[in-house]
Amino acid sequence: MQWSAPQPTRWVDRAIEQPHQIFFIAAIFWAVVMMLGTFLSLIGVVGVFSMAHGFGLLYGVFFSAFLGFLLTVIPKYTTSSPIGAEVYLRIWILFQIGILFALIGLLVAGKLLVSAALLFGLWHLGLHAWSGQAADKRDSYTLLGLIAVAALLPPLSLAVGFSLATAAFWLTVVPIFFVVAQRMVPAFYRIYFQEDESLRPVWFVPVGLAGLYLAGIAEVSGKLLLSGAIGAVVAAGLIGWLTLRLRPWRRSDAILWILPLGMAWLAIGLLVVGYELFSGVSALKLGLHIVAIGGLLTLLIGFGTRVILGHSGQKIRADRFAVVLFVLVQAIVLVRIGASLALDPIPAMATGLLHLSAWAWVVLFILWGARYAKTLLGLRR
Repeated sequence: MQWSAPQPTRWVDRAIEQPHQIFFIAAIFWAVVMMLGTFLSLIGVVGVFSMAHGFGLLYGVFFSAFLGFLLTVIPKYTTSSPIGAEVYLRIWILFQIGILFALIGLLVAGKLLVSAALLFGLWHLGLHAWSGQAADKRDSYTLLGLIAVAALLPPLSLAVGFSLATAAFWLTVVPIFFVVAQRMVPAFYRIYFQEDESLRPVWFVPVGLAGLYLAGIAEVSGKLLLSGAIGAVVAAGLIGWLTLRLRPWRRSDAILWILPLGMAWLAIGLLVVGYELFSGVSALKLGLHIVAIGGLLTLLIGFGTRVILGHSGQKIRADRFAVVLFVLVQAIVLVRIGASLALDPIPAMATGLLHLSAWAWVVLFILWGARYAKTLLGLRR
């Protein structure tokens, strides 16, 4: 006879029951704090723009969410045992201390602590992936490789002096989203429509990552711009092809269609990046922000909502409130596009739209956090 594990009775124990819970809470918190810091920098109150808008958003928001997601799903991907709470709590604490140190000005110590947390997480994820029984671990090992790059970038940026935010965005954040999306979104469609999953060609991920890295190296170095432009267009073409292959216009729940919408924005953003690299013309890094807000933020909110619902035993569907959040994300990216397009003809409008997009981001994460905080903190069974 098999006995199920006893359910935690204290909310604190329920809050740390699964790794994504505390990491998602941290991501929501830092999303609000870092964007408020960005806004205050834009109006000249404080001078922390590069730290808050670059390092803070990438590591505090996206990597907090990544770690929670990967610590939860890689054991499932590889059919291994779950990672123990004593492990992911240490990773979480070390990671948050690193971000806090960087925020208060101890940037070197902060970057090194963040790097140490990523290496610690990489070690345990690697052990679980290696011991797992799954037949195909290619995506898992690819994700582990990208986490390794993310862990090495902070100390390398201190030693060499390149822009950590730019390098982390193009060489780790975007590729991780690409690998996760190309695996998970088709699987979700297969389950929802009860059909055979359309397999991607074996070269899909390697070619897509090669394109993203060509674009990323061009963005970081300011060189090899033509090859970077070609790489961005190739990656955009692959993502667009896969998105269309899903036939996302089919009637489905919003929890499903939000994901190919994020993939479509990602493809559009990469096309704009390709044009910017080829032409040398860029208005407030338009392509990067279409990728970041339209693509990555849409996918983050879509995947995050699905993970919260699914791993708490709730029905995986978007209620009206969730749909409002999905629509708000689209409004943010449109406002941010408007800011770039208005820069030359009406600079004052561009400034106003930048401020509006920052506050809309803050409102989005406050609403998202308020909606799911009880679930993440274990206050709702």
